[in-house]
Amino acid sequence: DDPALQTGKHRMVMNLPGLVESIVPFVKPRDLKKQLNEQFALKHQGMPRGLTLSKIRAVKRDLLTIGTELQCELSTVAFAHVYFEKLVLRKVVNKPNRKLMAAVSMLLAAKWNEPQSLRSLLPTIEVHFAIPKAVLFRSEFSVYVELSFSLQLEPHEVYPHFLRLLQVLERTPQEYLGEAHFQAYQAQFVSTSHHDEGDSFAMPPRVEMGEGTLVAVPDSSGGRGSG
Repeated sequence: DDPALQTGKHRMVMNLPGLVESIVPFVKPRDLKKQLNEQFALKHQGMPRGLTLSKIRAVKRDLLTIGTELQCELSTVAFAHVYFEKLVLRKVVNKPNRKLMAAVSMLLAAKWNEPQSLRSLLPTIEVHFAIPKAVLFRSEFSVYVELSFSLQLEPHEVYPHFLRLLQVLERTPQEYLGEAHFQAYQAQFVSTSHHDEGDSFAMPPRVEMGEGTLVAVPDSSGGRGSG
């Protein structure tokens, strides 16, 4: 899901003295959707038939809706998006099973990043996607296998999704985490040059305190943050 795919394929480029200007004409939403799906298909040839960019983005919006409704950590939704996109790239996801794969991705993300949310998350996913709990449990291990038995992610894999989700919610990282603890977050998680290769990674949870939000920073051993 390339975030750069937002405009249609038609544009006019004007070469002016000291300036190159690109003009994108207005395109009706239906036509734009078709053009973006075509661009995605050309870029990712070999994808299962019927799995379009619009369908991928729609199911990812569903995950954000669920996470927002249950007040889950935004990082949990970001983890789910990464897992789901890994499954898409491995051609495990197709048109009929896309919602099931997204639902299982969200469950695994919660187990890794926010296990306390599972009690409310599971019935909500079951209702939202109309997928029985038994089917979710049956599919969980096969998805885990496709993810190479590893739910650990590197900061550079999660952070772009985290930022995009904040943009959708019209919030900034500073607003979500709190200015002081955003700086600590930047130093601990975003700078991969200071992150040891073997360390595990989990996005830090918000810790509510008064009107602000704080972030729990893991200890120097590389352990996960706790609230």
